[in-house]
Amino acid sequence: MKVRFLSALGLVAILPLLAADGDLVPQARFHDGAAAFRAGDYASAEAAWREVLAAGVVDGHVLYDLGEALYRQGENGAAILAWRRAELLLPRDPDVRANLELARGQVHDAVEPQSHVPALLFWQRSLSLQESATLGSLLAGLALGLWAWLRWRRRAHGGSASGYGSLGPLAIIAGVLGALLLASTALTARALTTTPAAVVLQPEVAARSAVGADGVELFVLHEGAEVRAAQRDFDHVLVVLPDGRRGWLPAASVGLVLPEAEFPGE
Repeated sequence: MKVRFLSALGLVAILPLLAADGDLVPQARFHDGAAAFRAGDYASAEAAWREVLAAGVVDGHVLYDLGEALYRQGENGAAILAWRRAELLLPRDPDVRANLELARGQVHDAVEPQSHVPALLFWQRSLSLQESATLGSLLAGLALGLWAWLRWRRRAHGGSASGYGSLGPLAIIAGVLGALLLASTALTARALTTTPAAVVLQPEVAARSAVGADGVELFVLHEGAEVRAAQRDFDHVLVVLPDGRRGWLPAASVGLVLPEAEFPGE
């Protein structure tokens, strides 16, 4: 495992959006966390990086570092949550993948992690939502630009666009790929937000058939187990396991795999 201190470069780019009235707390606290981690003070590093995230920074490297600090303190479930959130922003990162594999090997429950990407949209597993949305927009823009330019050429040359015949198919291909990427981005984002993955944060928690103590205990989950949140209310979450079992858990016992959400616990 290795900590990431280069994410400060990413913070610099978004500091103008966060530094209201000259407040540079996110950048300062990021460096405080890096210094604490180097000194072996993982609790202080965790606290500093939590503050960075609480300030509105959505950065996969900061989440990766937070996961490192949590893992070094024995908080395996919270570390998995941090790395699952980082994975959404850094889907091709080998360190995130390696750390998740290591942490998952220490989970008591044999629950297969569930992907947030629908099976038919397999290419989205290698792209963050921002990447696929940007690429889709660029391809759609290219298609529109080529189409507009070809129409102008035809009008300028009396309906003929001789010598530019290959650009027509290129515009069609770019348009189709752009539309496909934009559609897959929207579908993936919908799946991510409506039925997000969730990680159990408590050492042990019972899933019940109904909200509250009146529900019958159905099964028990342990720290680090990864489930899917099918329904949420104020105090409880209905989770679904890969084998189809469902049960209600206290909301405080799980963390949702949503990068923009407040990171649970202290």
